[in-house]
Parts: sequence; structure tokens; C-alpha cells
Amino acid sequence: MSTSNTIRISISYDQQIVAEGIAAVLLKDKRFEICGLKPNKRDQLTNGSLTIDFWILEFCNMSACQIEHIRQIRKANPGLKILVVTSPLLRSAMVTLMQLINGLVIRSCSSDKLLTAIYEIEETGKYLSPKAVRALFEENGDGNLVKSELTSREKEILSAWLTCRDNAEISDRLNISGTTVRTHLKNIREKFGCANQIQMMTYACKENLLSENFKPICPNCRCYCYSTPN
Repeated sequence: MSTSNTIRISISYDQQIVAEGIAAVLLKDKRFEICGLKPNKRDQLTNGSLTIDFWILEFCNMSACQIEHIRQIRKANPGLKILVVTSPLLRSAMVTLMQLINGLVIRSCSSDKLLTAIYEIEETGKYLSPKAVRALFEENGDGNLVKSELTSREKEILSAWLTCRDNAEISDRLNISGTTVRTHLKNIREKFGCANQIQMMTYACKENLLSENFKPICPNCRCYCYSTPN
């Protein structure tokens, strides 16, 4: 990885003209160095011997095979920052993908949004574009991620669970026993059904349960409960 302030970026693409447009946008910032533009191939970047900081993947549409390829990339290169540029996804695919990558933007996004994504990933490690956030919250109509509403105490427990290191820290913060913490977490998981931590994070963001200095996915999630992003 780069040891200077320069951010070394490689771009893989389905459509070369889109990749060239992305490169042109990035070159406006002198901190970015474009190390290559290559068509998407399944044998790319799987040897773990990379000399780049960022990998941007442009896909016309995501498939299960592409997600599995990204999974292998992540396994071989755990420190690599990955930003995906693609068409809108179903929430189920997005939730799976966000566990493997650092950021996702929709192909119709502006150049400013693309730059914001990279800056945010550099600062906080994660970015999800406003349109993708909307899909996470609204795909099922009313956007509810839980089978039944959480109680105020369960919301408090959920917030602590997402921000504390372990159950012991939750106990100390809320002055309750470890058994009580485990019981609340069990009830919360039952209300979420098969939801994973990413979905629980998005719910916490939408309900504004988290402290202002904690960003589980990106600032767009927190803003969503106040206004609908464009």
C-alpha cells in the first residue's frame, strides 16, 4: 500500500467509457494516482500482492458470481479499500455486498458524489450513496426492518450493542446484569428475524438511535430520517 499522501487507485470496468469518465473525475484531485484501467476479470487481484490503496469496480449489473468474486478479493486483500459503482440493487444483494466492500454508489451519481464516496471511505471506512440508502429503507414499501416495533429499552440496548465492545461494556454503561443484556438481545434478534448486523445498523440510523460521533455505515443513513436524499 502507498505510504505517502498519494492514494493509488485501480479501476476495473464493464464499460470502458464509464471507467474513463471515472478516471477523469479522480484526476482532478492531485492526491489520486490512477494505476490502471482494466476490464473486469475473475482472476484480478486475487494473489494478495497489491500495490494499490483503492479498487473501484464498475459493473453494469451485479450478479451472484460477481459478489463471490469480490468475496475472494476481500479474502486475499483484507486491507484493500473497495468501492463499487453499479446499477440499483435489491436490498438482499446490497446487504451481502456491503459486508465485503467499503462503499457503493449508483452509476447515475454525480462526479461530486463519487469524490465524496472516496473521501468518506478514507475518513471513516464506509460509504453508501443516498439512493442506495433509500433502497435499503424502502424496498419493502414502508421500509420496516423489524417484524414488530422495538421497545424504548430494546432501542437503548441496540444502540449500546452497536457501539460497545462487548456485552460486559453494555452492562456497565446501562447498569444492568449480563443476563438482562443477553435476554434483550435475544428478543431484539427475534424481532429482526433473519436480519444481520448491517440491517440492524441501518435501522438504528433511521431511528436516530446512535450518538453523533458514531457512523456505522455513512452520514447519509443518519440524514435519511430527516429528509429524503436525491
